[in-house]
Amino acid sequence: MLLRIACHLISVLDLTDERVRQRLEISLPNLTGPWLPWNARPDAPSDALGTTAPSQRIGLAVYVSRRFEAILAPSAKDAKGCCLAIFPDRLQPGSRVVIDDP
Repeated sequence: MLLRIACHLISVLDLTDERVRQRLEISLPNLTGPWLPWNARPDAPSDALGTTAPSQRIGLAVYVSRRFEAILAPSAKDAKGCCLAIFPDRLQPGSRVVIDDP
């Protein structure tokens, strides 16, 4: 089953742009690399930043900053694709997300 999503967003962090990644000091391999090995370390405290994957750290930082409604990021599964992570509770006036679920 596929859903179609139409959206108009005002403030999106574009991590598909290499210049943006360089400014944030996150490499493409760190951004698209597997996250599970970071989170599955039984020896680390659950609140330790060292046990959080780089992609999750940047996602949390962006969310907490309240500056962006979404993150556009390169896909980890499709080298030509990208993913859009939308923060519904961060939508600004004038932004909208419409989900078509036939």
